[in-house]
Amino acid sequence: TNLKPAIPGFFNVVNSAMRWASLVFVAASTAEMLISGLELILSTVAARLIRKRLVSKMRWMGVVVVALGLVLVRIADSSGGDDAASSDDNDPLDASMNITTNDESGLSDNYTGTNTNSANYNRLIGDVLIIGQCIMSIIQDMAEEIFMQESDFPPTLLLGMEGCFGLLFGLPFYFTFASHFGESPQET
Repeated sequence: TNLKPAIPGFFNVVNSAMRWASLVFVAASTAEMLISGLELILSTVAARLIRKRLVSKMRWMGVVVVALGLVLVRIADSSGGDDAASSDDNDPLDASMNITTNDESGLSDNYTGTNTNSANYNRLIGDVLIIGQCIMSIIQDMAEEIFMQESDFPPTLLLGMEGCFGLLFGLPFYFTFASHFGESPQET
């Protein structure tokens, strides 16, 4: 029973990693809108389909409004608005990242959005990461809810143990992948 918080802790680490990775491919403002809206939609769908809860018509109408808003945000972002793939050259964060991607033709391209195929590929990767992150977040929330309802775990103990398990899962992940992203955990 003391290992139960490891399940939401694992999903929390995966959720966090996917959220961070999505920010490499999608502008932070767009990603946050997409993540927040999609989590609201998916949590409502999961509450109805998985947890068998009744969802009011007003809430479903709200979900439809949010879904339409997400479509508009994504369309505006794809049309070359304020996204990471077309950001200005004065942004020091984008300049320091200097991400290089390969498009389908095999041509190397800087992340500045000079190649439409590369920009579309980056958007697709970002969207997949955002959807995966939202799914992991919903699974984490459902696991926490089930554990608190079906056991005698106080919420603060569950949260603390989940954080400890998240740290145990996250440290090996960090030390494995940090050197690939420009940060070395053992700088000399």
